[in-house]
Amino acid sequence: MNVYRSKPLTSANFTNDHIYITPFRDRLPVEVIGGTTRHEPPTRFVRIEHDGAVIETYIPTKNGRAGTFFQNRTFARSVFDKTGAAIGDVVLFTEVAHLHFRLSLEKAAPIAVPGLTLRRTASAEEYATSLNDGATETEPALLRAHALGGEMSMGELAPAAGYSEFRSVNAAYGRLGRRLAEANDLTPLTRSNKTPIWFSVLAAWRDPQDAPERDDDAVSAQTALFRSYLHPEVIHGLHLAEHLSDAELSNALRKRAALANEPSPSANHLPEHESLATALDPQTALEHAIAVMMAMTRRTAAQSNVQTVVRVVRNKELRVSDQALRTLLADLIKKQGGRCALSRLPLQYHGAHDDDQMLVSLDRIDSDGHYEADNVQVVCRFVNRWKSDMPDAEFRRLMDMVQTAGRE
Repeated sequence: MNVYRSKPLTSANFTNDHIYITPFRDRLPVEVIGGTTRHEPPTRFVRIEHDGAVIETYIPTKNGRAGTFFQNRTFARSVFDKTGAAIGDVVLFTEVAHLHFRLSLEKAAPIAVPGLTLRRTASAEEYATSLNDGATETEPALLRAHALGGEMSMGELAPAAGYSEFRSVNAAYGRLGRRLAEANDLTPLTRSNKTPIWFSVLAAWRDPQDAPERDDDAVSAQTALFRSYLHPEVIHGLHLAEHLSDAELSNALRKRAALANEPSPSANHLPEHESLATALDPQTALEHAIAVMMAMTRRTAAQSNVQTVVRVVRNKELRVSDQALRTLLADLIKKQGGRCALSRLPLQYHGAHDDDQMLVSLDRIDSDGHYEADNVQVVCRFVNRWKSDMPDAEFRRLMDMVQTAGRE
């Protein structure tokens, strides 16, 4: 009997009456994924029960992707009320039959050490998802200005991001930091008076003692001069969410890498190096490149399925789960020996590249087919653009001609 665990409950779950199922969502069949409204039901439903009550529900779609919780939120509220659930608890989904789960609650173990934290920062993908799913128009602009400016004070950020004064920046960062912390189960640093520094889930600073000792309602001039810089995960998240171009990502990471002192809030500070290619280790660059390809593939598939134009548009469905896609991309790159499947040129990865045209890109072998395991290959960006919708065999024939002529 399989038992699946939800993400630890956060205040966002109680505010919005939902239970995050991301730890096991990809194990569920695609047939239980419905549309964006109740008028677009799936072909199959999931049955969940608790304390004698039984409902049928499904996973809704949001922004072209499967959601992170079940559609029926009233049932989640009932579970919270009946179990006395609290922040940090975990909801257990016991599989009693296929697509039939019985819910129970696992209480969080008490934390013995005051101030003990599990996660200070989210992953780049989590930051990108949070920015795409609920950010205001000004929040990405604020983070973008900070990423490109490097180490900046609130006073410097205000005009760069279009704010009238530093107090507005401080308030905006507090709201954004809190929302991201609650959405991604992050634990912010705290001041000496035990109030959270929500901003710490977004940025770091050289000396932890420099953190302002004022809360959001009593901002002093110290805040205007307080200098900080974004966590590298936030910078990568901005790039994944398309708020930074490839060139801007490189510039932002160079500035981030030039800050030699390791700050307390972040465990992933980049050491000082002469070039970006050595600022990111190959594994980190590869992981980010895979995340970029995943994000672009999801976006391409989502956009192609909602286009209603006069010309014929190819329908490009994504027919693998996020985890399966991540594994597939890593396996393809390894199988191809780190080289483009069509040109055999060495692939380059985001954050450790010196030529944008050599960055990895996911290509459908049959342009009339979908994104699925036996119809994709990893190529260089320029090769994907050159190939366009040309048949794969024909493009390979032309590539062979070019390479043969080059050897003569």
